[in-house]
Amino acid sequence: MEEAKKYQVLPLDSSVVARLLTPRPSITAGRNVFTWTTPLTGTPNGDAPSILNSSYNFKAEVEIPAGAATAC
Repeated sequence: MEEAKKYQVLPLDSSVVARLLTPRPSITAGRNVFTWTTPLTGTPNGDAPSILNSSYNFKAEVEIPAGAATAC
């Protein structure tokens, strides 16, 4: 308790679960169109649309150079 007073971190609480469950600000909130123009190798969760518990459609416009596509 002395250290907590020294570093001004009082009151101590046990709200870890509540803080973890509280939604964080998001740059994707309210958006329904997302456009990536560079090669996508990974997108942080905060930068991607949430597709959990909702209906969604994905549309991709791609350019495949002539002769680059092969049949499997």
